[in-house]
Amino acid sequence: MLEDLLIPRHPDDDCHYSQKELLRHAPNIVERNRLAQLLRWGNATYCYYHYNQVQVTKTDYLEWLEGLPETAQATMRALGFEEMNDSLPLRRYVLEKNDVGLSAFLRTVLSASDWQDYQQVNSAALNPWLPPLT
Repeated sequence: MLEDLLIPRHPDDDCHYSQKELLRHAPNIVERNRLAQLLRWGNATYCYYHYNQVQVTKTDYLEWLEGLPETAQATMRALGFEEMNDSLPLRRYVLEKNDVGLSAFLRTVLSASDWQDYQQVNSAALNPWLPPLT
């Protein structure tokens, strides 16, 4: 039964086992179901980065820097290409640039209800007119 709550499953067996244990000890079914959904979202996102390998170039890094706010840009520039070339935000930039979008990936991997809930949470988080998520 716990296996059914973790689709998509985490590709690392130890992580998958830990997730099942976490769900097994949830205080109630409502909390377990909500936690399971968060884990499914996380598992799908992990798979996006894990299975979509990308070669980040110095040109990609410089383009990505240009799109950052000034303070973030200064910090990332100070860290340098070698330090940043495996960062998730930069990798996502390159994947999206090469038409491997996170949203399209999640839409194919998540169930219809998980995808719908994910979109609602994301739109609420990005909408400045809505109160912050609690």
